[in-house]
Amino acid sequence: MIVFLDSCIFVYAAGIDHPYRKSCQEILIAEKQRKIFSYVDTEVLQEILYLGFYKKETDKSLLIVENVIELLDEDSILPVSVKDISRASELLNKYRSIEPRDAVHLAVMKNNNIDIICTADRGIKAIKEITVIDPIDLAEQLKK
Repeated sequence: MIVFLDSCIFVYAAGIDHPYRKSCQEILIAEKQRKIFSYVDTEVLQEILYLGFYKKETDKSLLIVENVIELLDEDSILPVSVKDISRASELLNKYRSIEPRDAVHLAVMKNNNIDIICTADRGIKAIKEITVIDPIDLAEQLKK
């Protein structure tokens, strides 16, 4: 299975006790064992860094980003191009309810032929061009 991992997967996996923590950790273990093939974009890394800055937990966010870079192959961390921003603008025009950063993720996904995103973000579920899978559901699927 090829899947795009939203920033929340890494944040929940590294965070305090939360209903998503265990499932996100299981997803990252599955990636390490090559049961799934995961992608992120550079915007995911930026989101994690910003969250650390915003919450005054910079050291924690730096460690999470280092772990993402260590976990994923370099080719699995996709750049955000002008073509992606153009497509994100189209998505924002079509789906007024999604956030710009999510539109960027979706554009990167579509421009790289990735159809599945794992996220706890409910706002993305409105997008018809992709399949959204909740982390708990993906972790359950990986157990089978």
